[in-house]
Amino acid sequence: KKGHAAILACMERSIDFYPDAFINYLNKMLDNSSKTVTREPSLRAAVIQVLRHIISRPALEPRLKPYKDHLIATIKLAQGDTDWRVRCAIASCVVAMGSSSIRFFDSVGGHDLLTFIVKSAAITEASPGAEELRDSARNTLALFSTGGRLDAFLWPFLLEHFHEHTAQPGLLTALPTIARCLVQIASRVSQSDAYYVDFGVSVNVPKPHQLAAKLMVQAMQVDSAVYSNEELHTILEAMM
Repeated sequence: KKGHAAILACMERSIDFYPDAFINYLNKMLDNSSKTVTREPSLRAAVIQVLRHIISRPALEPRLKPYKDHLIATIKLAQGDTDWRVRCAIASCVVAMGSSSIRFFDSVGGHDLLTFIVKSAAITEASPGAEELRDSARNTLALFSTGGRLDAFLWPFLLEHFHEHTAQPGLLTALPTIARCLVQIASRVSQSDAYYVDFGVSVNVPKPHQLAAKLMVQAMQVDSAVYSNEELHTILEAMM
């Protein structure tokens, strides 16, 4: 553990003095576009964990802030990876971004990382890696929806995923989690102008009648094994 901590401390110093070179190096380690060089998933996961570590260090935030777009672009290089270790590392990195005072999610690609979390929360595969990622993603959404720090990024962004479930039915398994988050966020923003959605700008957000219909259809799945009674109650609460 001491050796691991010492290595991370060295990396902190490196990015403090040579941020361009350091981030470019990590970028190359994650870039699998080369046909001649293929990085092992364990190495790619380790690189993302290094990114998570430096993003989570408050002392480095002033140094990292000018590079937030570059950092997001670097992490997105691994977003399509199928290895569970890599995907779980990405999820932990997104948590670090959400906890940082740097506004990562309003950068280009920031919403893509949030979408990665939403889709990960809908995973149905029964394997240790899949279940770890799904649970991590659902816990991340629950964390992000508390406190109000990320309300501006999540509202009305989370509503967009009710439009997507027709093309991606698997998203329905994450519906209770999304509904629970929306209930919490709406309780805070309902008294402000941010509560009102400009559908001309947020074109991917379902109209109120469409949203109500989608929630009603799911709330009527009483006899199915899709949702528990508690989850159905959450969906009904989101309708209110």
